[in-house]
Amino acid sequence: MPALALWVLCVRGPRKCAAFVGWSAVTGGALAACVGLAFNVEGIRLNLFVIPAQVSWVGRIPYNLVRALTELLRDALVPIAVLIGGVLYSRWHAEEREPWHYWARRQPWLLPALVGMFNVPISVLGRVKAGGLENNLSFSLYFWMAAAGLFVLSHHQMLDREGRTPRASRYRILVCTLTVWLALLSLPQSLRVFLTVLPPGNHGSQISYDTIRRNPGRYYFPDYPLSHLLAEDQLFHFSAAVRDREIRAGIPVSPGQMQTHVPPEFEVLCIEGDTPQAKIREHHFAVCGDPKGEPSKTGVIYLVSH
Repeated sequence: MPALALWVLCVRGPRKCAAFVGWSAVTGGALAACVGLAFNVEGIRLNLFVIPAQVSWVGRIPYNLVRALTELLRDALVPIAVLIGGVLYSRWHAEEREPWHYWARRQPWLLPALVGMFNVPISVLGRVKAGGLENNLSFSLYFWMAAAGLFVLSHHQMLDREGRTPRASRYRILVCTLTVWLALLSLPQSLRVFLTVLPPGNHGSQISYDTIRRNPGRYYFPDYPLSHLLAEDQLFHFSAAVRDREIRAGIPVSPGQMQTHVPPEFEVLCIEGDTPQAKIREHHFAVCGDPKGEPSKTGVIYLVSH
């Protein structure tokens, strides 16, 4: 919301921004009231505020915050450089100096860039909480990458309109350089993602979905709740959420709560990976039965007989 308000201020001025903030407050209050009436307010407060607040920090403050911020800036160096360098170059070499708000209206990348900037506190704090991984930084990185891509695309379109002019020639050099830079940045990650799904069907999500479809109600995959939703149209406990609550936040889950949101008559508990972390997840679901470990033949999931 702050990013949207700042964007409206940049492109439409103070009066439009004030109207946007006012209407957003009214509609937000109405939606919050509807959610409060439709759902358990205490449950919402527990999951949104109490559990995250009680999860411990990793490392000592402020060193852990500096480390997370350094990681974020390292990963975001290329898209930020594309945006800053491209904007400075295009404004400096522009033939006509137009007012800031007129220029801002024609920049489709401005809003995602602002959203990424305002998401920095969420990204950094999520990274330094227990269980925080590098993908916590994606709250900012994804928007900055989208902004950099939109910047390059918008300049491609501008070049098509301008034809062959000295100004267009300068922009072509800039845009080609930025396009190659972004492509090289995304190539290693794209290859890693592609290789994780080879050979086809050898991924935990696909295996769990196929297994549930062939044996409805018999298998429980707490690491893949989406597979249950797609295959059986039912929602069950997610192992990471149970771990965050029980171990990291210190708020126990009672046996009654565990048994309420699992397949009622499942026979096999399937946990991904034969690792110490998998043993911890196995312990969370021990209230569902008396599990004993049995390695899977596929080597992708760790089956616990029930």
